[in-house]
Amino acid sequence: MLLKALITRGAESVLTDLLIEDLWPDTAYDSGKRNLRVVLHRLQRILGSLSKSRSRYISYEMSAISLNRGLVRLDIDEFLVCCKCAREAEQTGDVKRSIDFGNSAIALYKGEYLEEERGTAKKRPST
Repeated sequence: MLLKALITRGAESVLTDLLIEDLWPDTAYDSGKRNLRVVLHRLQRILGSLSKSRSRYISYEMSAISLNRGLVRLDIDEFLVCCKCAREAEQTGDVKRSIDFGNSAIALYKGEYLEEERGTAKKRPST
C-alpha cells in the first residue's frame, strides 16, 4: 500500500505527512509516523533483495520519500511520453507516426487506476 500511495502522489518528494494521512487516516500522528518507518524499512528490504547492485529504489530525505526514477519504470511516464510524441508528430504533419504513438499510449492502458482496490480502500489519495 505504501508503494501504491507513493506512486499515486507522484513518486517524487512525497511528504511523509501525506502518506501517513493516506495510509493511516484514523491513527494518531506519532503512531502513523512509526508505522511509516516500519513499512518503509520493510519495503526497502523487499525491493533491495530484488536488486543485484543494492541500489536504493526508495529514498527518504528530510520529510519526503521518493522513488529512484533511474531504477524504477512507471507506465504513466511512458504514457505521457507517447502522448507528447504523438502531439509532436501530428504538429509536423506525420500522421502515421502520430497514430503509432497514440496506439502505443492506448496499449499501456490496462483499466482504471487501482481498480483492484475499489471497495477495499477507504479513500484514494489525491494527486
